[in-house]
Amino acid sequence: MPATTRMFLTLVLLTACAFGCDDGGDDGEGPSDATTARDATSPEDGSSPLPECSGAEEEGWATCRVEGDECHVVFEDSTGCPTVCARLGRVCVESYEDVPDVCEYQTDLPALGCEETEHASDYCVCGRAAPGDAGVADAGSDASASDLGSRPAHEALLGELIGFGVGTTGGAGGPVVTVTTLADSGPGSLREAATASGAAWIRFAVSGVIQLDSDVEVSSDKTIDGRGADVTIRRGGLFVQNGAGNVILNDLKLRDSPGDLIRFYNGGQYMWVHHCDLSNGGDGAFDATEGVTNVTVSYTHIFDHDKAMLIGAGSDDGDGASMRWTGHHNWYENVVQRLPFIRFGRAHSFNNLIEWISGTAMSARLEPAQILVEHNILAPQTNVGHKVITEADNRGLARFVGNLERPLSGDEIEFTEHMPDAVFTPPYPYSLETATDDLSARLRAETGWRDVPWPE
Repeated sequence: MPATTRMFLTLVLLTACAFGCDDGGDDGEGPSDATTARDATSPEDGSSPLPECSGAEEEGWATCRVEGDECHVVFEDSTGCPTVCARLGRVCVESYEDVPDVCEYQTDLPALGCEETEHASDYCVCGRAAPGDAGVADAGSDASASDLGSRPAHEALLGELIGFGVGTTGGAGGPVVTVTTLADSGPGSLREAATASGAAWIRFAVSGVIQLDSDVEVSSDKTIDGRGADVTIRRGGLFVQNGAGNVILNDLKLRDSPGDLIRFYNGGQYMWVHHCDLSNGGDGAFDATEGVTNVTVSYTHIFDHDKAMLIGAGSDDGDGASMRWTGHHNWYENVVQRLPFIRFGRAHSFNNLIEWISGTAMSARLEPAQILVEHNILAPQTNVGHKVITEADNRGLARFVGNLERPLSGDEIEFTEHMPDAVFTPPYPYSLETATDDLSARLRAETGWRDVPWPE
């Protein structure tokens, strides 16, 4: 994604990244199966290392590979991944045991997380720091927190973002573009604003139904923000695809589409769906597939729908292994399946209210799929027998922590953990609420579109 889309971060990032900062995405799974010599310093295409990663060599560390804005680095001087990443103007996404004398991580061992270890050497994945993230300041920035706190009132929304989607800035730093018509296209339309190039924070001066003639392909660096209006998008979806990314969808209603309501497809990076109503789509409520990563879905109400969320899909050789998805404080009501369905990659589901009709709520299908299910309320709406999760031939990893079961009389909720101790530890801060009936009531009241004013 173009660096120009982060205008409001320019001063901080220039100060923090002694060797430059570039935009891109979070793979986080570690490198491919091919091993690389310890002194490797170039991307896979044989070009020179990108500036923001080249500083590793000056510190005596090896740059194993460069993926988007990520630096994959091995240290052998007991520095620790948090410090390594901070000195590169990044934050630690994950760390692994390294393979001696090879720029690679040990695939047969679980990730270490980003806590400081006492290891002499480790393999570090260093990603872009989110706005206000301590990783930027730790890198030696002279900028204070007030530099980031001076953003316009509407951009304070970014402070609500947690999870793997952290780092998504949408249209921050760009102009506020106002939708003035409910027409499908033309001047003042949502389509015109969403498909234009460059960063933009899109708001609405009209309320009502936008009847789409076709899906809208949203370009990179956009926030579509429904606060201050009541907008329903029908007969088409919002698609972010073919390498586009860094998109926020907030306080919108999408329903009655013949296909996906929201689609994030083919290499996109960074996406946040927040406080949306999604219902009655012909396919997925929100599909994020084919090499996309760094997604958060939060405080969203998905209802009257079959296939809710397909994430991390791809070919059997692992195109989706880079997927990183967080879903929290969502309400799934009168839905059937895919809450979520993950074929590859990593999914973290916590503090959701899951009311599903029948069959399988979640699925972790193919190695290296991992799913962490924490403090959710599991409440089937029929008594026909329900599975919380399935995984094929014990290839997907699953761990359950502190979930509240609310089956109907005569019903049974089935779940089977698989290698729970090997499931990843989320590399970001978050607060777990105890799964209770009080939390259920609050999620019913607080998820989905909000009738709130536009922040001035």
